[in-house]
Amino acid sequence: MTTNEIANKYLKDEQILWQGEPKNVPLFHKSDILILPFTILFGGFLIAYAVISAIMMFAGQGIWFSLVGITFLLMGIYIVFLRLWYRKKRIKRQRYFVTSKRAFAFDTLRDDVLFDIPLNETDLYLGHKSLILTDVTNATGDFVYNLGLDIFFRKFAHETPAFRYIDDIAGVSKIIVTNSKKVVEVENDELFI
Repeated sequence: MTTNEIANKYLKDEQILWQGEPKNVPLFHKSDILILPFTILFGGFLIAYAVISAIMMFAGQGIWFSLVGITFLLMGIYIVFLRLWYRKKRIKRQRYFVTSKRAFAFDTLRDDVLFDIPLNETDLYLGHKSLILTDVTNATGDFVYNLGLDIFFRKFAHETPAFRYIDDIAGVSKIIVTNSKKVVEVENDELFI
């Protein structure tokens, strides 16, 4: 979906105060310093297992061992190489909106709503090149998404809501804070008789 289609479908009766998307998404994250050696070892093991399986298959020993080896080969290639490409592509395809009522994110890769948080329920924190929108982080979900394994486990783990790799974090923060105060003032504007 395009940005205009998302706005027309999900944000029809709201004033859009800001919209954006991730810019300059790196291939490697700082967490990859720790994760990359383990993925290379694990992926290397899977690829070596697949090569040994292929040799055994050509020698006429055990087709079952070879089928498992081919599966391990594909898993190893994904873990070592393709997960980095997939993670970057997934982040680049996100679209972010701040309206007069809520913070909203949409994933154009899967045509799915990532999060929809009312402005008066947002708690802003500065993350690594991102603006985190809640005080409750999901470490397990963030780990799965950071590894690029959400392609397998996205139904079981959810990423912490955040605007990632946006240009003007301070400006977006100011828009959210200013308008969340307006939402709270309107909600507390009650008439007692």
